[in-house]
Amino acid sequence: MKTIIRVLLVFAVISAGGSFYPAAGQEKDGMVEYTPDFRFEDGIYLNFEQVKANKPIPKAKILTSTDYNDKDFFKNLLES
Repeated sequence: MKTIIRVLLVFAVISAGGSFYPAAGQEKDGMVEYTPDFRFEDGIYLNFEQVKANKPIPKAKILTSTDYNDKDFFKNLLES
């Protein structure tokens, strides 16, 4: 009988503990579900926070001699 009570007590503690401590990477706060038609803004993302907010550094704020309208703008920018 004592063994059953101990097992139930351990099970209750483990079950209750799981509800207080969410697993890493499973938090839903601040998460956005992206759809296939979601479009990211053009620019350079320096960190993941900018990606989540869709707020990159715009091309117009990047000082370079590369043409801003060139289809290979980012490729040329990173090569120079």
